[in-house]
Amino acid sequence: MVKTYLRYSDGGSFGVIASTASNAVYATLSSTGLNGSVAENGPSGTNSLTHTAIAPALEDVVGWNLKTGTKLFTWHDPENRAEVTCIAAATSLNSSDRTESPFAVGYSDGAVRLWLPGHVAPLVTFNGHRAAITALSFDSKATRLASGSADTDVIVWDIVSETGICRFRGHKNAITALRFVDFSEISSAQTIEESSTPKSSGEYLISTAKDSLMKVWDLSTKHCAETVIAHRNEVWSMDVLPGVGVESGLTSSDSSSLTVTILTASVDAEVKVWTFDPTQLPDIAPKPLEADEAQDAADDVPTTFQSVKLWSSFLRQSKDRCISLLSHRTLPYLGIQSADKSIELYRIRSLDEVEKTRARKKRRVREKEKKKGKKSSAPVDGDDAMDVDDAGANAPIRADEMFTLATVVRANAKVRSFDFEPNPSGSSPVKILVHLSNNVLEWYNVIPSAKEEPFELVSAIDHSGHRADVRSLALSSDDTVVLSGSNHGIKLWNAKTRECIRSIPSGYALCSAFVPGNKHALIGTKGGHLEIFDLTSSEMIESIEAHTGALWSLQVRPDKKGIVTGGADKDVKFWDFQLVEEEVDGKPTRRLTLVHMRTLRMADDVLSVRYSPDQRLIAVALLDSTVKIFYHDTLKFFLSLYGHKLPVLSMDISSDNSIIATASADKTIKVWGLDFGDCHKSFVAHSESVMNCQFVWGTHYLWSASKDGTVKEWDCDKYQQIQKHEGHRGEVWALAVGRYGNLIFTGSHDRSIRVLEKTDEQLFLEEERERELEDLYDTVNDDQRYNRAIGSLVPNEDGSLPVEEDNVAAPGKKTKETLKAGERMIEALDVYSEEREKELQHQKAVKANPTNPPPPPPRSPYIVATGDPDMSADRYVLRVFERIRQADLEEALLVLPLSKLPILIDVISRWVTKGWNSVLCSRILTYYSNTHFNQVTAMGSLRIPLETVRRKLRSNLEVHKTIVGFNLAAIRFALRDSDDFTGTKKQGKPRKRLVFI
Repeated sequence: MVKTYLRYSDGGSFGVIASTASNAVYATLSSTGLNGSVAENGPSGTNSLTHTAIAPALEDVVGWNLKTGTKLFTWHDPENRAEVTCIAAATSLNSSDRTESPFAVGYSDGAVRLWLPGHVAPLVTFNGHRAAITALSFDSKATRLASGSADTDVIVWDIVSETGICRFRGHKNAITALRFVDFSEISSAQTIEESSTPKSSGEYLISTAKDSLMKVWDLSTKHCAETVIAHRNEVWSMDVLPGVGVESGLTSSDSSSLTVTILTASVDAEVKVWTFDPTQLPDIAPKPLEADEAQDAADDVPTTFQSVKLWSSFLRQSKDRCISLLSHRTLPYLGIQSADKSIELYRIRSLDEVEKTRARKKRRVREKEKKKGKKSSAPVDGDDAMDVDDAGANAPIRADEMFTLATVVRANAKVRSFDFEPNPSGSSPVKILVHLSNNVLEWYNVIPSAKEEPFELVSAIDHSGHRADVRSLALSSDDTVVLSGSNHGIKLWNAKTRECIRSIPSGYALCSAFVPGNKHALIGTKGGHLEIFDLTSSEMIESIEAHTGALWSLQVRPDKKGIVTGGADKDVKFWDFQLVEEEVDGKPTRRLTLVHMRTLRMADDVLSVRYSPDQRLIAVALLDSTVKIFYHDTLKFFLSLYGHKLPVLSMDISSDNSIIATASADKTIKVWGLDFGDCHKSFVAHSESVMNCQFVWGTHYLWSASKDGTVKEWDCDKYQQIQKHEGHRGEVWALAVGRYGNLIFTGSHDRSIRVLEKTDEQLFLEEERERELEDLYDTVNDDQRYNRAIGSLVPNEDGSLPVEEDNVAAPGKKTKETLKAGERMIEALDVYSEEREKELQHQKAVKANPTNPPPPPPRSPYIVATGDPDMSADRYVLRVFERIRQADLEEALLVLPLSKLPILIDVISRWVTKGWNSVLCSRILTYYSNTHFNQVTAMGSLRIPLETVRRKLRSNLEVHKTIVGFNLAAIRFALRDSDDFTGTKKQGKPRKRLVFI
């Protein structure tokens, strides 16, 4: 009989405030959009705004209230197991409001999901990249999204239609920054001369990468318009300033008014300032030419086009490499983050301010000359002389005059990312969200004009997580409280709500345990101290110097009257609990303490100690890779377990005292019998050192945790792996198993504590192995699908490099979801064919015997399973197609063989005739006409149905267009009426308020 097991499901993680793989985003969210989340106190009946930090938490995204430090919401997709690597908010250049805008989240598997605050499911998921997302950017209208990845590709997505627009290829390394530039909006805010070329109103995408290049992509023609070598090293950050043209003083008087300013930063201290003038670009994209034609064309070209020009540069204060460069959307400030604890805040001066500064310096130099009695033509040393020489009316402005250092914000730890407040009020200071690398979020108020204290730490979110690795875990006897230890202290967590109850400072915790009664806790530290904590008062009541080296292991005796400890000083010490009386405020009180009873001296460092449940034996793991077993009462030697190649780091004895499992740094787990010390089984459990192992009480099921980031369950009777969980993003240091195995807690280097919960779902080993093989097969296929052919990079015979692939490609990517969607399409079309065949045969039978017609044929079980057995076959196919995500539709259609195309056209003709989902019909037909045009035209049988579809679909789309236009007009009218009533500002000018009499 096949043995079954119960499956453990991922219960999520806690203890992570902000993980370091992604940036954090500052948002001000509307209280009405949080679906019941608590916002700041505001006037009654008003829609207050909540200052929120959108922070990554491994595979989830968490929204934190910056004032109260509480968690507002969590974005979690059950289908996702990849870590968050990038977050971007949709903010237009004209409006900085992020209250109702979507947020784009990029993941390490190349997926991009769009989320809205208050929603528990993503709006849409885009799959196009094959590596981690490194850059995201919305356009000014939040209708398109650009994503850059470590696979060097840039993809532009249409958010409205939920499809990809195009894929840009050309960079040779990971993308670092992306920015949209829409000159149609810029021209609407400026005065356009009649001589402006039509090219100035285009839309462009600017990208930078680690290959030191900056590229300009023309979104109208979908090609690379220009490539610039921005720096000698990697371009780590780039931003486009909101202020453009002559008003910023960054262009000469003879240049076009439609010019934007680009800032780039690299590993050195230099920040380069570029100007981008689209009027200098050619009118059309270059076309591929033959060798002779290319040579003739090259001879005919008199000049080269250069739209991106280096204007100037200035030096940062920090010498470390630049991590992030971000300009404020509404205020004249620029923030530059370096690979240290500092954020440099620069003020962006206007042209008038620069001229006033020059005039002031020139006047100061003249006053100095007048006091010294010198002539104005006499030389003056110093920077003032240089400023006077450069202060002519037509002298070019330097970047260090335009960007002046206002202040330097120094955080308490290394900065991972930062962000400005999106919509500040007029008189408020500059608010900055700082995401630190030690799992902390800090909120600063910056007043650049203040001389003594230019920045102030308003609040810090640090209570709900550790600053470093979680090195120790312990569970209370009733599995309701979890204790976690790190290098700075211990924390108590509610096992059900996952909220932090207590935070107590302590030494570097290596091991921990609850004292019977769950009112006290014991911590073994790296310094060899044994610390006793009173959990009720949240204070340390005693610290005992138990060992002269690190205290690696401790365990409460099975009789619950004492503990045993083992340390690096080669001693195993036995302790008893005692209550001692002390006077506190003149009153005698009793407190818990530990009394040293006896010591067992070993030949090597003790790494782990473990009692047998009946307290008859005690096992000691030593640094010499052996395990010594002694009798507890007499400490007489009983067994020696040897066979590991590296030291045993953890071990546990089953509840029936029959076997002991040892986990070693040699990646193996060995199961031994306690009768004779024979090795029952040895197996390679992990790909790295096994750090912890523990039996489930009453069973021979063993849980193990390793440095490879995985947690596995083993059957030590059949010596087979039951389950494997891969939630952690770092070494798993700690493991705690509930009394009866209902809950499993693990602590990791990623500062998270993950939970595995036992379910009622049965698990079969054969099915589990098949699923693991499928995942491995899909992973290998994804890795090999994009490998270059052998010899593809070898130079040609003439020494020239082989021709690169086109820099524009399809944006989609084949995934398991698209393959399954294509299979569902084929299955639905087969059902349609069978139903149509049965319907035709039934009609013939009715015509043959009209007096006694046969009963209708039975419906397909697929249609019956929908709950509507009267559903027509074409409606069933439509139901299947509509359930496929719009972003996966085109990739799913690739799975359909061309033999199914006539059936699909027949179904679409019926949809069009009945007026069903005209948008879906047009998308499918457009895709086939673009992808399989030659094959479709070669099928003569499709000509008549396609002509019928064309006529009817056009009229259906006209009706749909009329409905959409009417709704848009109604929405604009409602918004205009709302603005007139409330007096909302638009484009910097207050609207007149209507007065009703």
